[in-house]
Amino acid sequence: MAVTNQNLISFGFWVVIFIALDYFVDKLVFNPAIYPWPRDNPETITTIQYCYTTPVVKGMFSDYIDEAWDMWKEKLGEPGHENNHSLRLEDIGSYCYINGTDTWNLDVPWNTVAIRDIPAISARASKGFQVSILSIWHLTHFQAFFIMDFDMLRMLLSPRNDTVATIAHEMGHLFGLGHEHQRPDRDRYVSFNCTKLPDYPSMEASLARLNDGVSMERLCEDSEISRRYEFSVGQYVKEDPLSVAYRHLWDMDFDFDSIMIYSSEQLRNRNSDPDDWSSYPIMRWSNETSEQLLENCPRNDVRLIERPYNVSKGDIEKVKAIYPWYGKSGTETKYIRRRYFYTMFALCLGVWAVKHLIYFVFPSLRTVL
Repeated sequence: MAVTNQNLISFGFWVVIFIALDYFVDKLVFNPAIYPWPRDNPETITTIQYCYTTPVVKGMFSDYIDEAWDMWKEKLGEPGHENNHSLRLEDIGSYCYINGTDTWNLDVPWNTVAIRDIPAISARASKGFQVSILSIWHLTHFQAFFIMDFDMLRMLLSPRNDTVATIAHEMGHLFGLGHEHQRPDRDRYVSFNCTKLPDYPSMEASLARLNDGVSMERLCEDSEISRRYEFSVGQYVKEDPLSVAYRHLWDMDFDFDSIMIYSSEQLRNRNSDPDDWSSYPIMRWSNETSEQLLENCPRNDVRLIERPYNVSKGDIEKVKAIYPWYGKSGTETKYIRRRYFYTMFALCLGVWAVKHLIYFVFPSLRTVL
């Protein structure tokens, strides 16, 4: 059967509808806080593999990566029943990109984490195993799907313990952990002041110039909008309390020793007086009893949040909660399979409903679509 322009138009239209519905289902229906990485066959170990983009990156940074993983591994122990977790991190041994290019090495599995040197990006990592149809762009353009990015020159010039702690923090994101100071209940434990962020004045000036109806108050509270405007408050906005996956992690005690918490010094305006505690964007309440914090604690009763240089007991408990040892039952893998079964069912049902709605409203389109 010959392919006509009408066939192509119809196919393209329904692909767009399918992708739009996938976005809706993913963001508004599931809206998970954490996607765990799937287990290996026979569904016992969860192996996260990583690669370096170039020999230079590996030569400069592999010792730091190993040291950061050893920090986690020392407290996690080996995966198995005895330590009650399934997580393993390993170097795949091949380079992510074809030598001398930015093209993905097809001998490296698509779900391998690429460790990249990105100047001007202090540090960032993929949060858990997040996959969407919208992300197919990365595959079709032979780009990294999952990443850990570092400004390697900046990090190599920093004290070694700072660099290793930063990498361990990004590994926490890779495993699926969020920032401790972004928990929905964080206001019981910390005081956050958006106006003290160093880029607040410039962002306020930009909004006034753009005059697009977005207020600073909204920008300080909405993670999606803050990312759109590249405002650093995105690193502080509270998580959505309606997120459905691993909500039980928020039932654990708030952890000031977590490798996933920002110190008061981080993102402080360097032009401000360090002895002026009101200049810090985030501080911890001195009285840690939540009921007193909310009702009776003086608002100026705060102290500095120190930077953690090691993973905490709470970090380990969270990782074990995400990747428990289940033998061959593969609970996380079953969760992912079940989620995508429901996703595909919802998408197919949505396309069918949209199709018949369009035909009902515009009968003439039956011959086109």
